Amino acid sequence: MMFRRSIERALAFLKEWRAKRDAERHGIPYEDDMHLEKGDRRAMLISAFLVLIPAVILVLGIMVLVVWLFFFR
Repeated sequence: MMFRRSIERALAFLKEWRAKRDAERHGIPYEDDMHLEKGDRRAMLISAFLVLIPAVILVLGIMVLVVWLFFFR
């Protein structure tokens, strides 16, 4: 077979991914789980808001500008 190593590596990755998914579905903790510290979740939420809120405001501003240009000018 021409790409035997690539196929074997892809199948091994798929097998590991499926094992992780099945373990998570059945409530068994997987050994590669990321452990969060006390304030990590709050920090991620704050950073997400700091990134997403300006982008949403920009998109809404562009939409309002387009509506204003078409209908109220």
